[in-house]
Amino acid sequence: MYKYLFLCLFFHYSCTSFTTSCKEKRVKRKMEYLECQQKWKSADLTKKQTVKVLYFNKAFRNSISFYPSLLIGVNQEFDTLAILDKTYPSPKELKQGTMIKVEVCDWSEEDKELYTLMGLPKVNIDIICSIDTIFYGRIEW
Repeated sequence: MYKYLFLCLFFHYSCTSFTTSCKEKRVKRKMEYLECQQKWKSADLTKKQTVKVLYFNKAFRNSISFYPSLLIGVNQEFDTLAILDKTYPSPKELKQGTMIKVEVCDWSEEDKELYTLMGLPKVNIDIICSIDTIFYGRIEW
């Protein structure tokens, strides 16, 4: 009987501590992400560039809201870039390691306010923190 009670208590404690540690990790990751995001600037892309894809999230709609595609990549000068593309639907999924061209695209001030970045990208926090500027541009599909 005591063995059973001990096993139940052990199992309960293990699950509780596991859940707490996972929640703490999620909160810590979100805080790190928000700290990095506060340092970001936004600007229009001014020249066509070739970028190696590190992360890509397709544009999507959520009820009446629209979220642009997010491309994080490294250019030929080894700068980490984040590019928002308002093309919807995205013609294809971009895989990590793919070389892609990004180009200048006119974004109105209204577009810039409407099309925001959604959620927490599932990408290494070091990559997120290496981004200085989010560029408004267009992926050359």
